[in-house]
Amino acid sequence: MVSPSFASGTGPSVGSSSRAAPLLGEAASVLAEDFPAAATVLLRALLDEISWRAESRPPMATARYLERLDELSPRVADDTGLTLHADYMAQLRKTHGRNYGFWSLLADERRR
Repeated sequence: MVSPSFASGTGPSVGSSSRAAPLLGEAASVLAEDFPAAATVLLRALLDEISWRAESRPPMATARYLERLDELSPRVADDTGLTLHADYMAQLRKTHGRNYGFWSLLADERRR
């Protein structure tokens, strides 16, 4: 079982995102088909790390991580112990809602 605190952004750091992000993003892609909850944990860890460190990571890459989370969310069972996708998104919007550059990269239905 995945630690809920890690997946919700209160767990350990993923390290230097500038070097780890591409590797973790690829790992999430590999896991996505058979292990959507594990892929979700990796993608959330990447997004949380980027937002905590206020990194200058390209917003388009960050937007792609979020879109992948949106795609995975229907496949993640509610009993995994992970924060529900809607709740994770609400917290992300609450914390980073004024980052208009980032949100403008998302499709219209994901901006809300």
